[in-house]
Amino acid sequence: MTCIDSLYDVIQAIRFEAMPQEVKTKAKQLLGDYLSVLTAGSEKLEAHQLAAALQGKLNNPENLACWLGSVSRLMDFDDGHRHAMGHPGVVIQSATLACAFFKPKIDGRTYIEALVRGYEMYCHLGRTVNPSAYIERGFDSTAISGASAAAVVAAHIMGLGEQETKNAIALAATLCGGLNQAAIDGSSQKCILAGWAAQLGITAAQMAKVGLDGPDHAIEGRLGFCHAFSPAPNMEIINHPQLRYDILAVYTKKFSCVRRIHTQLDLLESIIRANSLNEKDIAQVTVYGGEFLQAAAFYDPQNLAQAQTCIPYSLALLMHYGHVTEDDVRSNIGNATISALSKKIRVELDEKFVELAQKEKSLWGAAGITVTTTDGRVFEAEEIYPKGEKENPFTEADLKEKFDTLVSPVCGADTARQIWTLIDTLDEQNVVDFSKIPLLGQIVN
Repeated sequence: MTCIDSLYDVIQAIRFEAMPQEVKTKAKQLLGDYLSVLTAGSEKLEAHQLAAALQGKLNNPENLACWLGSVSRLMDFDDGHRHAMGHPGVVIQSATLACAFFKPKIDGRTYIEALVRGYEMYCHLGRTVNPSAYIERGFDSTAISGASAAAVVAAHIMGLGEQETKNAIALAATLCGGLNQAAIDGSSQKCILAGWAAQLGITAAQMAKVGLDGPDHAIEGRLGFCHAFSPAPNMEIINHPQLRYDILAVYTKKFSCVRRIHTQLDLLESIIRANSLNEKDIAQVTVYGGEFLQAAAFYDPQNLAQAQTCIPYSLALLMHYGHVTEDDVRSNIGNATISALSKKIRVELDEKFVELAQKEKSLWGAAGITVTTTDGRVFEAEEIYPKGEKENPFTEADLKEKFDTLVSPVCGADTARQIWTLIDTLDEQNVVDFSKIPLLGQIVN
């Protein structure tokens, strides 16, 4: 039995009727989070540029998925998974929405099954190859794990059989890629790779449907997915896959920037609010963390992707505005005030956090901070799990507030309520009414 055979068995066991209620709820919550960042992202310049690159031809699942995945990734406000690393939702949600939109009369239960299957596939692959694929070889799991996850989604919605689904997984796994140099240099490629993976997954399923096949050992083979992308894959996960309902460990974001910065933002926000501080009161902020934080310790980012990844810049925004939104991040690049404020922040390597990440590799974002005020007061705090993780979750009210904040300015409050109701009642719908998501009607021609 190959790894794809075993993974297929796990994926096929995911049925709506057998899912715990918390899994169904989480799937709907993540759909709401996705649609909110997608809607807000659709207003950005890059969304229009990508539509032009696709020549406005978003009237097929592949191109639509490419646009949806890229646009929902633009704001760096989308969901993620700290164990599997990367951003599963922008790929899985985009592939599901694109396929379902062009399939007549899809029901909400099938839609939820597709989402849960996609997240499960992503997390098995991501857990296997990370963190070494990301840190040592520069591959973004959003793309490499996302492509086969999108293939699983597309295969389910298209009604592919067993061998066709296995071939779709194999084709996506061997055709995917996503270099992460954009995390250093910046560039639009950071968001496009999510859309590319969603598009590839659908294309792989369509190829498999007409009889094209992929390698039997595409995942575990000597020249296959695991060994190509990772110098140290955890083959136990992929050789003996188990149904985890890993969607439950997917995080959502409070701040519009890379996840590794969120612990420090949580801590700084808490200290500022608890002690009624403002930026003039703060003389210095020192961040203590592991090696993964050091790459984000530079000053004066030159473009959006760099700004989303910069610790001093992000903390300076929080000190100045009291929040870190995409508009904050985008509009303050080169701002002399923010640049000067960021120089109050330094990042230091701390052995405690280095050792913590060595013992539990998923805790790469754990950090401590010390805030020193101009009058000599010192405040210290540490955080392992930033807001939005399973151990520190958003409330339903938190999720609704984020949704309304992002969707209402674009669509209006009434339409936002209609979309929220669609999501909330998804599992009750025999036919999903996509007309309640006006963005789709506007972009598909």
